[in-house]
Amino acid sequence: MTVNHRAEAEKHLAMAARHLTEVPADMRIAEVSAVIGQGYAALALNDQPSGDGWAPTPATQSDEPWDDPWATAPDIATDIPEPVRRILAEHLAEMLLDPTATDVQKWARDITFELKREGIDLTPDIEKRITDLTLGTDPPF
Repeated sequence: MTVNHRAEAEKHLAMAARHLTEVPADMRIAEVSAVIGQGYAALALNDQPSGDGWAPTPATQSDEPWDDPWATAPDIATDIPEPVRRILAEHLAEMLLDPTATDVQKWARDITFELKREGIDLTPDIEKRITDLTLGTDPPF
């Protein structure tokens, strides 16, 4: 059995519109129908062109890379001057180790994660500073 994804999408989206306009109390039914219709519409993008000349949009056939919101940001920490990285790491490490202020620890984590999300991963610098503060500096070998 073959499914015409385009027809199914149109059917479910029309049902969603009908429930939304005719019976506003059926908002949940309209929402579910819209989601199902969107799913079929996404599947229809992969279908072959039909007799009426419909085909996926050129944007879906592009070979250009697209921005993936879940992709990791490139690490640009090395672009930041070493003294700035050191100062940030020192202060964030001290904030994370502060035994009295849980808000300060939360701020330090939030700042660290925001920087990392933007591609500035200071985690190794912070870990080294925490080690230096808790165990002392590495002895020369």
